[in-house]
Amino acid sequence: MRTTTQPTDMHSNFNLIDLDTEAAWQAVLSKDPLMEGRFVYAVRTTGVFCRPTCPSRRPHRKNVSFFSTSAEAESSGFRACLRCTPKGTATNTGAALVARMCSFIDEHLDDRVTLDAAARSMTPGSIPVQLFMNHRQNNLA
Repeated sequence: MRTTTQPTDMHSNFNLIDLDTEAAWQAVLSKDPLMEGRFVYAVRTTGVFCRPTCPSRRPHRKNVSFFSTSAEAESSGFRACLRCTPKGTATNTGAALVARMCSFIDEHLDDRVTLDAAARSMTPGSIPVQLFMNHRQNNLA
């Protein structure tokens, strides 16, 4: 991937390292959990910046800018979304999910563990295990 700069107005002058804006936009459209923590996107019409996985409605592409960090978005005049809290600790959702799955398996070594059983053990609000595993498999192929 490449570093991309796309000046559009006062909310511009940003660099996305190792990610082009088209890939970032596709991640926003699909709410890709694998892109969590890699960037935030800001919406000029609302003045808000979000994580790529934010549950909010998708904005029009023409109103979106991308930033490598929450601090960059804030310094450009945007405020953090109240739904996805992008200023919170940036976590690798996939890594956290895998760690929880490993812990579950370790705790049930003598049991027959199915993906469904492991998914039910995950905390509410985590990304669906089957969806994550399928997405990860498709991207590795």
